[in-house]
Amino acid sequence: LLLSLFIITIIWGKLIGFDNLKQNKKYLITIFVILTLFLTLKSENVGVDAKSYKEIFYDISKMSFLDVYSYDRYEIGYKYFCKLISMIWSNYQFFLCIVSIIEMIGFYYFIKNYFHYLYLLHLILIFLHLVF
Repeated sequence: LLLSLFIITIIWGKLIGFDNLKQNKKYLITIFVILTLFLTLKSENVGVDAKSYKEIFYDISKMSFLDVYSYDRYEIGYKYFCKLISMIWSNYQFFLCIVSIIEMIGFYYFIKNYFHYLYLLHLILIFLHLVF
């Protein structure tokens, strides 16, 4: 999937020029929709602690709002964030989707405003994914 991002970047860059990619909102949105889907649809077997985060989410979703504070040793903000999302829909994939959208909005504004070599960003993302 990350390789497809790089291929899209190369093709789109050849068509409109690499210097114009950062200003092209359609390109940035396309890339970030793909990245959001990639993050949202990941399996619970990806990563060492993904299963424990899933268990935490479901444990917190069953608690009352007041009981969340005393739940285990996890960060208070994370616990209440899980509770708020679970009040909308108690589904871990939905939770991942919301987290992914928030992450991608931050990346979108950072890249749009501060990153000058957009095609290198995709290479960095691919290599980071392969290493970690």
